[in-house]
Amino acid sequence: MKKIFLVFLLFSTTFIHAQFSAFDGFDDNSSGWLTRNDDSAKVYIDSGQLDAEIKYDGDFLDAKGAVIDSMKPFRAEISTGYISGAANIPYGLCWGAGDVNNYFAFYITGDGRYGFKMQTNNVWKEIIAPTPNSFINVKGVNWLRVNAVNVNGKMKLNLCINELVVKTIDFMAPYGTFFGIYIGGRQHLLFDNFIVYQRGKTQEEFEPCDLSVSLNCKMGELGYSNEIYKWKCCMTNGMRVDEDSAVVRFWYSDARAGDYSVIIAELPSTGSVEFSKAADQDMRDYLAEGDSIITISNEPIAKISVGNEQNIYRIGAVYTAHDLDHNLYIRRYYLQRTWGNSKGMVFQFIVPEHSPSIDVLDQLVKEIISTSEFN
Repeated sequence: MKKIFLVFLLFSTTFIHAQFSAFDGFDDNSSGWLTRNDDSAKVYIDSGQLDAEIKYDGDFLDAKGAVIDSMKPFRAEISTGYISGAANIPYGLCWGAGDVNNYFAFYITGDGRYGFKMQTNNVWKEIIAPTPNSFINVKGVNWLRVNAVNVNGKMKLNLCINELVVKTIDFMAPYGTFFGIYIGGRQHLLFDNFIVYQRGKTQEEFEPCDLSVSLNCKMGELGYSNEIYKWKCCMTNGMRVDEDSAVVRFWYSDARAGDYSVIIAELPSTGSVEFSKAADQDMRDYLAEGDSIITISNEPIAKISVGNEQNIYRIGAVYTAHDLDHNLYIRRYYLQRTWGNSKGMVFQFIVPEHSPSIDVLDQLVKEIISTSEFN
């Protein structure tokens, strides 16, 4: 099939935040995506989206170089919106391209199918043939993600649609570190929220989307079991569970916490220090890390209880950073529970300073703790 044009552009080396290997919300075209208006295509950025109308048969790509180690766990994702075009034409995420003739594509079609294919030396090979899936919003908006993950010491690829894993396959080494959009013919589509992400040595948590593994869960319910630290919990109104090492993040679909989430992590042992003092010092240490966080105000530590759990300490603070336009509010809940080298558990929320969700954070964390089981 004839290629109409394939363009690769290096992603800017100025990252939005340290945790992103590449990110673009298409608020403008400062990243230099391909735009044009001719007989082949009309591509432009408007209203926070990349609008691409392809007018000829053939493959179209626009990709960015990401700063990652592609042989270690990472994720690449993009949001797609269907406007018009034949229902069987593939479109979605260009993944792991090395050049214009060697890349992978994780795609969906307007009629509700998904697939994963690779092009090697300009020859296509289907890894997963077009397959119907109920997770796909037919001719609607869909979020596509490819997660390279480590499962029991072996690399795998999780193919995710709208935050749910539709297929896990053996890892296939990418040809290169270029990622972006893929369109397989005459289509009119919208793209948004392009992300390529890999956890680094230093992470800043100014954004909610900083973890790398989505786990399938039952409709209307989230469940998670941590085999290392021997705890599990389950809750309703969940959207997805993300996990990375000892840190777990729960997302909500009922908008009580907006687009934000709660991080759960362990609090290492602090010797004979009283737990409330250890919690207070841990919060202070977090706010004092490096020179990125600027503390505006601190709230005094307060003790609360949930069911049989009597020793829970709540601490809040308002902070900003040099690269933030608005202040953020962080609230942490420290649950005293000792096992192994752990002194307790930390439940962390970050929301905008004046978010109405602040009023319901106590209720949210109570739901999580009350449904948790500790062994």
